[in-house]
Amino acid sequence: MITSNQSPSSTSVSEVGFVIVTRDRPSELRDCLVSINSRSPSCVDVAIIDNSDESITMSQIEDLSNTLERVRIIYRRIPASRSVLAQGRNLGASLISSTLIAFLDDDTLLSESWFSACKEIFSDTSIAAGTGVIVEPDTLDLDPYESKPIGKLLNNGVLTDNFYLRPKTPVLIDHVRGCNWVIKHEVFDQFLGFDPAFEHVYEEADLCLRLWRAGKKILFHPGLEVEHRCAPRTNILRKRDPNLRFIQREENIKFYVFLLLKNLSPFSLKVLRYFLTVDTGILFLFKEPGIESLRHFLAGMSGRLKGLARYIGMALISRRSPM
Repeated sequence: MITSNQSPSSTSVSEVGFVIVTRDRPSELRDCLVSINSRSPSCVDVAIIDNSDESITMSQIEDLSNTLERVRIIYRRIPASRSVLAQGRNLGASLISSTLIAFLDDDTLLSESWFSACKEIFSDTSIAAGTGVIVEPDTLDLDPYESKPIGKLLNNGVLTDNFYLRPKTPVLIDHVRGCNWVIKHEVFDQFLGFDPAFEHVYEEADLCLRLWRAGKKILFHPGLEVEHRCAPRTNILRKRDPNLRFIQREENIKFYVFLLLKNLSPFSLKVLRYFLTVDTGILFLFKEPGIESLRHFLAGMSGRLKGLARYIGMALISRRSPM
């Protein structure tokens, strides 16, 4: 289904096309599309993959379709699943034919410098992917010029964030955050896109580490800036549970350990350092003993073991698969 005031034949292949996976955030998605339309110097394709519970998002897009002069919306609605982000982004990438693919979250707004920075990044033909500043509510009071590593894989296995920083010049990094980044379409296809095994988290980090292992360059450019509003979803707010933070901790660590094992090796010092020393919760357990501390510790240990089990299981399935 293509919903737009632009017909497919009325636009040529653009330099950059956008992919947005959305769920139950119609007003935020509207603002995101309006920002693309207002910032883009020419007509661009935007693939929207919608797994909302209700049809309000589709209605919002239909209302917008005749008002966005420089946005051609390609809309697909798919059922929610554990792997919706990876599968949805892969589907969205297959629906656009632009030279570059930009992945945004549905609650982001582009800055005025976004498109010019994107052009500057890929003027260097050796760059495979790029990202930039991500301004969020909890970064507004931080020093945006502080000297810290941006998007790096450290020796203890930790992937640094710090995407709110504004270095004076662009810097090479190891990974991106999924709410704001661009990759060459041919590179995305070459590396087979996102791995659905990551289900709902770290799929972009996995793809970036695969690029990193292959020697591909990822550039952080301060001009490729977005405002990420971190909007909540109503269905999550309705189901808020005091146990949720322990469940989320276990899930995040499980997929993070799987990420490191898949892209490094079980015997990598970075993996071992992360597995044994980073945020295990054991020091907190001894400092402030109690049920909450114990649950924090057990969630971390359970996540580590589940990540290891997932890696072993995937490795066995891969070996048994026919060539």
